[in-house]
Amino acid sequence: MDRRDLNVSSMKKIFFTIIFFSVIVSEINGQSESPISKDLEEWMEDVFSKNSKGEADAEQFLYSVQLLSENPINVNSADSHELLSLMFLDKFRIQSLIDYRTKNGEILSIYELALIPGFDKRIAGMMEPFIRFGDKRETHFKSKGHHEIVLQGNRVLEKQKGYNEPRSFDGSPDKISLRYRYSSSKLLTGYTADKDPGETFFKSPNEKGFDFNSGYVQISPNKNNTIFMGDYVVHFGQGLVAWQGFSLGASSQPMSMAKFNQGIKSYSSSGEYGFMRGIALSGKYGKFSVMPFFSYHKEDASLENIDGGKFITSFPETGYHRTTGEIERKNAAYVLSTGSRVSFDGKCYSVSINGYYNHYQYPVVRKSEYNRYYFNGNSIGNISMDYQYSLHHFFLYGELATNFDKGWATVSGVMVNPVDKLEFIAAYRNIGIRYSSAMASPFTEGSAANDEEGLYIGSRMMYIPNLTINFSVDFFRYRRLKYTTAGPDNGYELAVYPEYSFSEKWQLSGKYFRECKPVKVTGEYSRINVDQIRQLFRLNLKGELSPSFTWKCRFDQSFYHHDHRSTGFMICEDIGYHTHNSKFGLWCRFGYFKTGDYDSRLYAYENDLLYNFSFPPLYGHGIRTYLSEKVEISKKIVIRIKYGEFWYLDDHQIGSGNYEIEGNRKKELKIQLRLKI
Repeated sequence: MDRRDLNVSSMKKIFFTIIFFSVIVSEINGQSESPISKDLEEWMEDVFSKNSKGEADAEQFLYSVQLLSENPINVNSADSHELLSLMFLDKFRIQSLIDYRTKNGEILSIYELALIPGFDKRIAGMMEPFIRFGDKRETHFKSKGHHEIVLQGNRVLEKQKGYNEPRSFDGSPDKISLRYRYSSSKLLTGYTADKDPGETFFKSPNEKGFDFNSGYVQISPNKNNTIFMGDYVVHFGQGLVAWQGFSLGASSQPMSMAKFNQGIKSYSSSGEYGFMRGIALSGKYGKFSVMPFFSYHKEDASLENIDGGKFITSFPETGYHRTTGEIERKNAAYVLSTGSRVSFDGKCYSVSINGYYNHYQYPVVRKSEYNRYYFNGNSIGNISMDYQYSLHHFFLYGELATNFDKGWATVSGVMVNPVDKLEFIAAYRNIGIRYSSAMASPFTEGSAANDEEGLYIGSRMMYIPNLTINFSVDFFRYRRLKYTTAGPDNGYELAVYPEYSFSEKWQLSGKYFRECKPVKVTGEYSRINVDQIRQLFRLNLKGELSPSFTWKCRFDQSFYHHDHRSTGFMICEDIGYHTHNSKFGLWCRFGYFKTGDYDSRLYAYENDLLYNFSFPPLYGHGIRTYLSEKVEISKKIVIRIKYGEFWYLDDHQIGSGNYEIEGNRKKELKIQLRLKI
């Protein structure tokens, strides 16, 4: 047996020894420390499946919900702004909750919450970890301060090509992260450090340890004022000017696609791109509120010498610093950012002015024809006005923005609840060819806020008892070529999500998704757009076998048609177990998948460690299994472990380039220790 096999064998023995020990220990100890329900997991899977920065944004979202679970919202005194922090709630549900509260008084239990018009047991279950039923006269909830330390290590157990001699990666294949957080009702502070696989650790160029370090301090002397220092993200308007980090798009909850959760938030993710570093203020003074910010920090950038001067040609977003080229691009350019949001809140409306200015150390140049109208030069600025108006069950919202270079963009939407159990949303967007913003993240089909016109229509119907149908369709068009197109064209996305509850414990849900969009095909002498069609059918059955066991079975079928045809399917079964006191939990999956190629790939959310998001692509022919465990040894110590494996049935080599693995199996082990004081 060689040394590598010995290491894998030893790690497996350690893994199963810990499981055996933790089962015994857990029976001695009472309350789950994860606020993520199965329904919330499925909502996250749908939201992040189309997000190019899904892992980093999901990490920030998971941090936010963990913080909410530790400082739950009082549903009997919370206003609409506070309830919007529950991002899976839309305006209709929030208004329905407030109307019910006004008419009937305090809500007393989760069962009463589920009976409010627009709510059901599923939505109430998603809310349960983040709310409490306190006195409506209570103005501020004071929580006792506590410290949290989370240490985690991940490793792919097989040796990848990049670690063979001569090595492409100087560092070890381990991923190591450290988190610290202190939280109380008036002070929130934290530190995040991360080393990616292949990066050095306490070795040049990271002599001080971690490759990425991030921290923040958030001080809230009262409910209306907060000071942010360190790393934070900005959420303004509908995202035309500035919206960093997690952003809702088209999902199984179509009424939630509009952006209402505006403000400034501390940044805690290990993602190394898309945040501010400096100081910011959020203050409310009567009907006015202001949110000024200032940031000055280094960003990764690709630099080129042109005519004797340095220019920025792109901004890498991976955060990897393993090879010589990646290390040269690390923190290569300073960026200064400043701006503000000023809002006025009326009785049934609000109006805000948003603006920001970015200055780069070196001029930015664009070389490709498709991004010809993206901003060039040392600086860029944007300004916008956004608005909201509500009257009973009618909501109007939108934003109008410009970048002072003859570029304009607008988003306008309306939400209507004409009759009980029927809701509609329609949103129009028109982002001009000359419009661009360095921090924008509006609802779009493309990845950039540039050259796109579209109309989104969604609805939710709940006419049949225990049956909810969510529907959405998005039509879009481009007026000039994109990175993936040969010229102007149009497309659409269609999605239907039926959900039926047999009982309190069993639910059947489905999904049909169809996307038709132009993608270029390159011939010997020309390039043309050809419609790329993707379709997905899904059936998902889940329920409780007993108070301690949960079970889920899922079937997905995909179809792809462009310059070739490809199909794929996946079937997987999940079983979850937790002890009667929820101190020990075990989740396992067995999945079988077969796809024609990568184009017909499928995805499936996996239960993972705290603050982790796992959503691996499934393609080829193989089996995916994992075993995830959580044990709460005491109120202060929690251990989580996850072991996952891909077993490819028709391949003898996995991956390519530096990630290539000889053999048909890929195994990964994650271990996490959480201390709470």
